[in-house]
Amino acid sequence: MLLLLFTGCSSRVRDARKTALNREITLRVQPRSYTMQATQNLSDCHLTRNQAIGIALREDALLNASWAHLGVAHADLEEAGLYTNPTLAGVFGPTINRKFPNPSAEIYITLVGKLSDVWIVPIKEKIAEDELAIASWQTTTQILETIKSTCIAYNTCVFARDQRAAAERLFEIIQNNKPEDEQSPDYNAYSSAFHKIKLELVKKRLAYQEAYIHLTAMLGFDPQVSFELSDSFFGDEPTPSDTGELIRYAYEHQPYLIIARLRKHQALYKLKERGRRIFENVQIGFDYQQDSTKDRQFGPIIQTDIPIFNTQHASTERARAYIVECEHAIVAAERKLHESISILVIQIQALDAEIALRKMQQAPPLTDDEYQHKSPREHITNSINYYESFMTLSNVLLQRSRLSAELDYTMGARWQDVISPSFIKKDSL
Repeated sequence: MLLLLFTGCSSRVRDARKTALNREITLRVQPRSYTMQATQNLSDCHLTRNQAIGIALREDALLNASWAHLGVAHADLEEAGLYTNPTLAGVFGPTINRKFPNPSAEIYITLVGKLSDVWIVPIKEKIAEDELAIASWQTTTQILETIKSTCIAYNTCVFARDQRAAAERLFEIIQNNKPEDEQSPDYNAYSSAFHKIKLELVKKRLAYQEAYIHLTAMLGFDPQVSFELSDSFFGDEPTPSDTGELIRYAYEHQPYLIIARLRKHQALYKLKERGRRIFENVQIGFDYQQDSTKDRQFGPIIQTDIPIFNTQHASTERARAYIVECEHAIVAAERKLHESISILVIQIQALDAEIALRKMQQAPPLTDDEYQHKSPREHITNSINYYESFMTLSNVLLQRSRLSAELDYTMGARWQDVISPSFIKKDSL
């Protein structure tokens, strides 16, 4: 009776804890509903950056595999909280032996339950809770990876589109300034620039096609689907300056560092479990007997293994060694995080300084009035110089956007931008 009472009380406490844990995990890893827009809802076949991120979060195969693993961890938690079913054994009817004419008991009933579950099941459940939390943070890591990859692919496609457009404009300018006299020195300069920019245009169109195909494959689109990218580059982003603050933020929010801490926490519970399993097979119950004379016997039963030999020694030492391993893994993760953020910050600072300098040095294209006072050769030369300056600046801006996405991923910053305050299920997305 006491075992059943304890089981009922612990079950209510377990259900309340699971409800809180499920909500915490759901809020952590579920994407915002506003980003999860279907492909057919794209207005006028225009794709925004947020729509691309939302579609990628829905279609990414590795992320869907992480969702499946999260479901397995949920099932393991449910199973870890279950107590061993009681065992019922009974014999009914007399057993006659010729050597001993007196019959044995007509009724023999034994009901036993595993008492050791009282101190083993709760700690198994704690271990399973940590495993579920680890699985949820692994899913969060995959979400961050999907967001980073999608942002880089989208921005690469945007820059490839803009560079292709710039090459097409330059090619058009060169065609419109073809000298009439093919024997003049200007024609030789025109012919050289024409073939050079024609080859450049082929390369830029190829680069855009490759970036477009990569983005459509990442989003799970049909290759025949046509869409336009409606967002341009984010623009001027603030230059990160306080490296220490970014590192402190990453220590609290970076998933793989949190996973390392959870593994140590789980290892401590596993060590406790090893100690409790010294008495892991303790059973209690009752025995009832009734013979042919209607004499009844009833009494308690207790059964346990006597731990003369410590069969948990190797497992205990293995758990202690794993705790030390987890501690070193945490230190290594913190050092790697410190190094990565520091390098990314100084790289972004250097690029921002280069971008500011190149913007100051970049000459604007010729106006219509200036064009009237320039010869065709001067116009071509000026347009080529502006094109080369634009391409250089564009490549630096693209590199800056990639480093920014990498910094967000390294800090674990963007996962807070995609969590939803509402309780939603993966199947409903």
